[in-house]
Amino acid sequence: MKFTKHIKGKFSVHMILVIVIVIIVSTICVRLHTGKIEKNEGRTSSFVPSPEVYNQSFFDFYCFEDLGQTISGIESKDFNNDKKMDFAASYSSSPFNHSYISIFYNIGNLEFVRTDIFSFEKHINDINAGDYDNDGDIDFLFTYSESVNITINNTIFSVRTNGTIIFLENIGNNIFIQSRVVAKHYSKILDHYGRQNPRLASADLDNDGDLDFLVGDNSGMVEFYKNTGDGTFFSAGIIHDFGCLSWGITSSDYDNDGDIDVVVSAEVEQKSSVLIGRLYLIKNPGSFDYVNSSGIKVIENISKYSGVASIVIFDYDKDEQLELFVGIRDKIYLIKIVNNSYEKVSICTLNKSSEGYIDDLKNAGISVADFNNDGYMDVVIGGLQGKIRILLNAYNRVQNNYIG
Repeated sequence: MKFTKHIKGKFSVHMILVIVIVIIVSTICVRLHTGKIEKNEGRTSSFVPSPEVYNQSFFDFYCFEDLGQTISGIESKDFNNDKKMDFAASYSSSPFNHSYISIFYNIGNLEFVRTDIFSFEKHINDINAGDYDNDGDIDFLFTYSESVNITINNTIFSVRTNGTIIFLENIGNNIFIQSRVVAKHYSKILDHYGRQNPRLASADLDNDGDLDFLVGDNSGMVEFYKNTGDGTFFSAGIIHDFGCLSWGITSSDYDNDGDIDVVVSAEVEQKSSVLIGRLYLIKNPGSFDYVNSSGIKVIENISKYSGVASIVIFDYDKDEQLELFVGIRDKIYLIKIVNNSYEKVSICTLNKSSEGYIDDLKNAGISVADFNNDGYMDVVIGGLQGKIRILLNAYNRVQNNYIG
């Protein structure tokens, strides 16, 4: 009875005020550090054969549920250390109200359990994953463009500006907080070739034992950020200015000489409605001084209404020679090195949506991993229409059939 009377007295007012303040502060912290999360714990989804007509000599196509729109970031990692490769995807709701990052945990037989880990009030341009702060778990970097409203002829438009990179820290058990701004690149309003729409590629680029990253954007520049060892970064400079739209960016030892090289897709010129672009190889100069590298080589020209491409490097057939997987508009190619020259093999043209829109891949999320544990690397890819596809490597199947 005394306790009941006590909370009805003056102290109850103070207590209520404290509780309200705590709730408000907690809510603000959640908005600032974790975003709004809609849980999909335990939701299992399966990949099914894709309806596309594709080159069965290289991959078997499987498609997934629609996630809304614009799957612009995908990363493959074993997030729960169960020796099965999982993947994470960033995508936007349709119609747009938030962007999301979800982890899809691999439980075998092309079945994945989806867990939404983060949401954000703006479109997420890209994600990368890795142990950036060297504490033993997998963190994320994600990018977005700030926006401002402008009025033209009494009509309000939202325009993108200021490409921003955020560190999303894993504080244990795959719980993530929006920790800090890693970099912000300021752009003028209405500058289409300003530093917005940033795209990332992470690797130990300077061979010091931690993960660095590269960033490309609308400007055409590719900038090198070095990790100090604890997940904080500083700019080591601009590697190269390709002209505009350096959206496709990936890194690996492409020329098999023992160090990390960089491959970039960028638009170089515009003629009427036809966009012209190229795939470039930036060779590691050996001193890890990419900023002063002069070894830039054109791998392939890109045209036919798409000046840029989504790209990833991997060893398709386990011959210790890396191939380049390329998404150009709605088409997928595999670029192989044959007799010291590049050979482009057509894999597929993606189906249009039910409304007749193409599934544009020019800034799609793309990643590689061995999802079915057969020893060969597979591909997971997003796109404009919000559909995830897994392309299972068919090399082993094709070779076995050939031998048989």
